Amino acid sequence: MRRALWINLVGVNMVAGLVAGLLLLPELYRFDTLWQIRLMVLGMPLLVALWVWQMVGMWRGAGLEPLPSGRGNLIRAAVGTAAACLALSVASGAGAVADMASAALGRDTLGHYALTARADGTLVVQGDIGFGLAARVRTALRESPSLTRVQLDSPGGRGGEGALLARVIREADADTVVHQGCFSACAFAFLGGHRRSLAPGAQLGFHWRRRALDWSELELRSQVRRAFRDAGVDNEFTAHALAVPIEDLWIPSRRELWAAGVITSPDFDAYPIPHFRG
Repeated sequence: MRRALWINLVGVNMVAGLVAGLLLLPELYRFDTLWQIRLMVLGMPLLVALWVWQMVGMWRGAGLEPLPSGRGNLIRAAVGTAAACLALSVASGAGAVADMASAALGRDTLGHYALTARADGTLVVQGDIGFGLAARVRTALRESPSLTRVQLDSPGGRGGEGALLARVIREADADTVVHQGCFSACAFAFLGGHRRSLAPGAQLGFHWRRRALDWSELELRSQVRRAFRDAGVDNEFTAHALAVPIEDLWIPSRRELWAAGVITSPDFDAYPIPHFRG
């Protein structure tokens, strides 16, 4: 019984933790979330199988030898509760898994974006913030050192990809600018700029989805908070930006953005862009 519990409680959890940890490290995929998503789609059935095997092993182990009064029933009750939680997690995550599977096949519902490199050193990013965008921007900036500025105009998209794009832009020490509007996940990406500015009339918009705080949600929130923190944004501003529900959109004034450190100059002309155009 003790050996079975050791294998099922310690061994399986160590393997599952290692697999889950590897699947969630963007550096291993050179920031290419499409490859990460593909491996996650393949890895999740393995994790579920491991957890099922763990629970079956513990259930059977509880009857292998006599146990003190009530302990076997207690183990079975714990296994039953764990099985119910696993089934609930699988059911509640079915939609997200289907979305990930679709993205893994190249059919991301939020992946319609376009990149354009301009002669003035600007890489223009337009469209949705979808899986794989950070990797494409990273490749473009590395292959063309003359690109020192990223122009972002997007209605938003995937928050995790936006935070990852912020890291890519920061790694390249590039500036960010907005010509028209940059909202939701796009606003997270904007924070990666060394110098961050808005064209006259341009807007930044913030909000955050409200979901049950499971482990993946906490990890995503941590990535997004890191984007704010690395940009030196005021903590009070960050808290407010991430408290706005997904059905609303907070568009701070230029004065608020400057005071909080979101933009590095209140005046767009401080960072002139030659031949700027949309």
